[in-house]
Amino acid sequence: MLIEAVTHTDKLLNEESGIDTYLSGSTMTAMLFDQSRIYTANSGDSRAMMCSYSHEKGKLFLNSIGVKVQNLTIDHKPDLPEEQKRVEALGGRVEPIKGPNGTFLGPMRVWLKDEDSPGLAMSRSMGD
Repeated sequence: MLIEAVTHTDKLLNEESGIDTYLSGSTMTAMLFDQSRIYTANSGDSRAMMCSYSHEKGKLFLNSIGVKVQNLTIDHKPDLPEEQKRVEALGGRVEPIKGPNGTFLGPMRVWLKDEDSPGLAMSRSMGD
């Protein structure tokens, strides 16, 4: 259900909204709870995390009161090997911004193959 909702929203944004998404977009995270499971969907570097409390102490807990934090999603960043491979297979390129004298500056970004745009610091988004 979440895959269909994200796909439908992306289609509406790109094809039917009248919004020029060439250089605009957004990241997103959605969650669905049922009685025993949590389903997540994300695009870009929006993140879902779950915090829980326990009186047990161990490696997973952040402090003595037993706060446990667990990532529920993975950020879609261009420097992840599988994301870089996907971007390049689709005709994009992954590299930082070129500064003076051709030196690279900042984080890895997604660019069109032969243009210095859009320069996204994430490898997926809604729109853009």
